[in-house]
Amino acid sequence: MCRAGRGVEKSKEEAFKWYQRAARQKYASAMFNLGTAYYNGDGVGVDDTKSYAWFLLAKEAGSDAAADAVKRTESEIRPYQRVDAFTRIGDMYEKGEDLAQDHNEEATWYRRAAEEGGDEAQVKLASLLLKKGTDKDSEEARHWCEQAAKHPNMLGAYCMGLLCERGVGGKQDPGQAAKWYSDAGALGHAGALLRLGEMYWKGTGVKQDKEAAYGFILLASGAGVPDAQRDKEQMEREMDSKQVEKGRKKAADWVRAHGVALRLRKPAQGTSDNN
Repeated sequence: MCRAGRGVEKSKEEAFKWYQRAARQKYASAMFNLGTAYYNGDGVGVDDTKSYAWFLLAKEAGSDAAADAVKRTESEIRPYQRVDAFTRIGDMYEKGEDLAQDHNEEATWYRRAAEEGGDEAQVKLASLLLKKGTDKDSEEARHWCEQAAKHPNMLGAYCMGLLCERGVGGKQDPGQAAKWYSDAGALGHAGALLRLGEMYWKGTGVKQDKEAAYGFILLASGAGVPDAQRDKEQMEREMDSKQVEKGRKKAADWVRAHGVALRLRKPAQGTSDNN
């Protein structure tokens, strides 16, 4: 009625809102109409990825028109948009806003994206698997974290660091953990530098180097990583001024060498230490 202006004021924007409400209840026609709205820009901005995502959902809900639309859009979009659509559907099931929350469906769609090389979905799937906590699920989670890390993906590398450090999903390997933390830090993960700094401070998995440790902790502290400021202050109490200055220089050299802006990120669920 809103789309056509039958009995009410014509408004594609208002029609879009009502289609959203019906689509959340898995009504196939509404899902198809959302796909069409995103495809044509009716009441919302054009978004080929979201359009394809809703056509996929409508097809699964039994819409014949959506089946044809899926074929058409698959010939028009790029491979990465296909993967992004799978990931977005997983996100919708995870958040419980556009669709009712469903962790099984969430995992299904993340896995589809992960199998086609979507590194974001690989990390999200690993997070779900780690929540289950079984040995088999942990092994698969480690596999997906490693695939994402090789992409390269910052969160995937950090996840691998945590899993190797703790021996989750495979053998414990502090040396590999340090390597993955270093990779994650080089990609901008400030929390990974906190972990790396602590390893250098204790000589865990790496040769002990308190000046390097201070440098990494200093960078993590500057990026606002929880506990980094505490570690920094403790180190300063145990180091002399020359060691602190050398540590600061190593931090500056590291930033120049890698040319990244450090960002605070949370690890995958199930590996959480809030860094």
